[in-house]
Amino acid sequence: MSNQLFEEFPPVSSQEWDECIKNELKGEDVRKLIWQTREGFEVFPYYRREQVEHLPFLFSRPGVFPYVRGTEKNRNEWQIVEDIVCEDDLPSMQMKIQRAIQRGAEAVRFKLEEADISQLISLLGTVNPHHHDVYLSFSKPAGDDVISLVHEIQKHFPRHKNIFLDPGVLSHLASCGNFRDTEEKDMTRLSLLLRDTLAMDSCWRVAGIDGTFFKEAGGTLVHELAGTLSMAVEYLHRLSEKGISPLHVVPQIYFTLAVGSNFFFEIAKIRAFRVLWASVAKAYGCSPSQARAYVHAITCRYNKTLYDPYVNMLRATTEAMAAVLGGVNALTVEPYDVCFRHPDDFSSRIARNVQLILKEEAGFNRVADPAGGSYYVEKITENLIEKAWEKFLFYEKEGGFLEILRKGILQEEISHIAMQQRQNIARRRKILVGTNQYPDLSEATFSRIAWDVYEKKNPPQSRIVEPVLQQRMATDFEQLRLATEKSSYRPKVFLLPVGQLAPRLARSQFACNFFGCAGFEIIDNTGFASLDEGVAQALAAGAHIVVLCSSDEEYATYAPALHQKLSGKAMLVVAGNPPCKEDLKKAGIENFISIHSNVLETLREY
Repeated sequence: MSNQLFEEFPPVSSQEWDECIKNELKGEDVRKLIWQTREGFEVFPYYRREQVEHLPFLFSRPGVFPYVRGTEKNRNEWQIVEDIVCEDDLPSMQMKIQRAIQRGAEAVRFKLEEADISQLISLLGTVNPHHHDVYLSFSKPAGDDVISLVHEIQKHFPRHKNIFLDPGVLSHLASCGNFRDTEEKDMTRLSLLLRDTLAMDSCWRVAGIDGTFFKEAGGTLVHELAGTLSMAVEYLHRLSEKGISPLHVVPQIYFTLAVGSNFFFEIAKIRAFRVLWASVAKAYGCSPSQARAYVHAITCRYNKTLYDPYVNMLRATTEAMAAVLGGVNALTVEPYDVCFRHPDDFSSRIARNVQLILKEEAGFNRVADPAGGSYYVEKITENLIEKAWEKFLFYEKEGGFLEILRKGILQEEISHIAMQQRQNIARRRKILVGTNQYPDLSEATFSRIAWDVYEKKNPPQSRIVEPVLQQRMATDFEQLRLATEKSSYRPKVFLLPVGQLAPRLARSQFACNFFGCAGFEIIDNTGFASLDEGVAQALAAGAHIVVLCSSDEEYATYAPALHQKLSGKAMLVVAGNPPCKEDLKKAGIENFISIHSNVLETLREY
């Protein structure tokens, strides 16, 4: 029966596929569909078995070195982690913890400024670390009191489950430009912390490595992978100098990575990272079981927006799915409003429910390596492994993580790629719905902004290295629109569609989106029978800007006539890039908007 079925569907060669695609493209080259990624490799329009047959991990199994298919053999379990920011009063924080755990959170991550021991012990009592894992994350490198904190936790909760602690030494240096004290003192403190927890013979992981700042600063996936590996190796070298063997350090390491919305690439990134870390751990003499990377993923803030913030829910859901399908061990989905105010019960519940739906309803935890077998994902995984390993070796050749920071290599690389991304946002080659495209024209934001959250503190002036600056993609457009909201002057943009129906409507919609991104008041119209009618209504409305929306052919007539009728009473803007543009400029018409415009810079001029 099966043989008969295969006879009805004979194999199709790649050449036949290419010919079919070529016909659909009207004879154009199939390579037109190949695109170059920011990471430096090509993505093809389709993938076939012969493109992945050579992969060394193709037939590896879940739970087996090098763990490309996950660290579990039969399932894809992960922890639902919820953040608790330690800045409220104790009863409020305890209530948040109780609510989170009762409604589905399986672990809690405390975000701390300093180690307030008595407060944290009380909070841990609410969590009950005998039943729930706990993550401790400090906004600056942990001080001497962190060692006392560890001993107090051990004394009060001797049979606790896993406690993950990120001292933040190197990640803070990269993102803020400074150690807490000095390089020597910070590393000595970390070594003492490791020695104490190793002696406790308990479930501690105190060598947390936070690689989230690579993505939050606009770096590529290759920067994330190679940079995080380089940080880990730097720790291994430094702690080895303090007399602690890598064989003891590696089991204490866990990784925190940010996850973006590039769905398939993020799946491949998590898979690639496990392979890369397994290779590094093996090189230090670790056994296969010790070489399992423990990855805690967090939905990133780099692509989140102030305007149209509910779109952030969709972005975070995509990111959560990618993280889970990639096989992370723990996941934090941040609330949709975390980048501009203190999350409330509603936004926290929605974020938590994303994971509950993926686990309890979609069953993402029931299948090991659900992305396995996709030629596309397998090939991207290989591409990322190759590019990241190449970059990692370059960093090591330059002297390791500390040296590439001191030399400014990492900062320059990420700054360059981030600037390209900002240009793509400004020109709308990269779309942020609700921010640089399809804005909500009636949206106002001042009432929902908590300025202590929205306005990030600048790194300290006194620093030993230039920091890797973190900035969301939407910031430039948000600052522009906020300036409009703050100003007593809000430009009125009058759309004047005239002439042929199809082009005038298309350009009217384009102009509406264009000027709406700056928060200008848009006076939309379906069309006018004549220029005189449109001009009369525009002037009666008190328009500051009049946008002529018509066809390329009609602009040669309409634009000079409208320019004369307005006679400086309002600014004339032509929507489009017509062939007669140079002639119109000679007639005194200076303002044009089109798909080729730098939207951000153009709007700043108005």
